[in-house]
Order: sequence, then structure tokens, then C-alpha cells
Amino acid sequence: MFNTDASNLYKNCEKEKFVDYLTKDIKLESIPGEKYQYSNLGMALLAYIVFKIESRDYESLLQEDIFKPLKMEHSTTQRDLVKYFLVQGYNWKGKLTVNWDMAEIKGAGAILSSVSDLAKYLMWNFKALNNQLTLMKQSTKTINENLEIAIRWRILKNKTPKPFLRHNGGTGGYKSSMAINLDNKTAIIILTNIGATNNPKKELIDNLCFDLMKFLVK
Repeated sequence: MFNTDASNLYKNCEKEKFVDYLTKDIKLESIPGEKYQYSNLGMALLAYIVFKIESRDYESLLQEDIFKPLKMEHSTTQRDLVKYFLVQGYNWKGKLTVNWDMAEIKGAGAILSSVSDLAKYLMWNFKALNNQLTLMKQSTKTINENLEIAIRWRILKNKTPKPFLRHNGGTGGYKSSMAINLDNKTAIIILTNIGATNNPKKELIDNLCFDLMKFLVK
């Protein structure tokens, strides 16, 4: 399904190929609910289902339901709309990289955003995760004594006195890390233009995020 340039992994994964893979080629390695495996494909499938139910494309759904109501003016899946604001990405050796084209995998990482916009999103989450999005903070799988999996969020237990929610991500030339503590309404957002792919030091960004969260809860 990802038979394309290694520097732009998902470029050729268009709708027909995506659907064909899901209906004919994919094989589960375990009984659903038995094991946990992080899956970009799973998030892409979830987004695809939402598109079908809503009869809207991804960009329209995001703009109408999230970005415009929260006044996230520099968030989009369309690179041309923010090309004058977009920071150049680099790999971990300092070489220029291309921006990934997510094609039908867009639900797993096509959004372009900024720290200021993500701050607005997290401010909304302080209330939403205790109201309409309560299910998103509830554990669905225990990985070990320090880590549980909620819906998209990870629940980290060993860094601060009380658990906090966190997630990270990376595409070509970029690495991000985010954490949110609902108890004291603090959050960390780190966006970098150094890629995570094959980067032996990629954990430094997450460790910085954790250290900052520890500082905020002292």
C-alpha cells in the first residue's frame, strides 16, 4: 500500500488503494481487544468512517466543527493555505525534507497547525474532557503500571504526582509532543522542525515535554 518514495511514505495511498487494502489484504495479528498496537492506519480508518457518515471531506469537517468555532485560524489540511507561515522541515542530520502528502491516510497526520492554535484547542479540552469528551480520557487498555491507553490520548502515571494525558507525533521533517493536566489546568505544546524518522535522539522532545510538565505541577 505504501509503494512510494521513502521520503514521502503515504503519497500514493489514494482512496481506491486504501479501500482495496482494507477489504482484501489486511490481516489481524490478534483477536480485537487482546493486544495493543499503535496504528496510524487505524486512525486513518476511523477518520474515513467519519467522512462517510458525515458526507463531508476532512477539511470541511475540521473547519466547520473545530477550527472555526475555536478560532484556530492557522490550522488546515491544505498546505497551500499556510505556505507562507510553514516552517521548513529537516531530518535529524540537518538536511531539508519534503512535507508528507497524506492522501487517504490524512486522518493520521495531515493537519498543519501552530502553537497558538493548539493552545486554543487545549483550552477547550480542559472543559470538554470533563463534559462531552469524557470518554476520551478513560482508560481502554493498560500497557504497564506507568502507562494506560485512552481514546487517542495516553495516560502517563510515573512523571508527576497525578497522571496526565499526553501524545506525540511526527511527519517528514517535524516532531511534536503535547501533554495536558486536567487537575491543575496546565498543558505543554512542543512543535519542532526536526524529523523523527530514524532519529536516534527523537525521545529528547518527549523528555523535554515531561520535564516541563513536572515543573508546572511543583
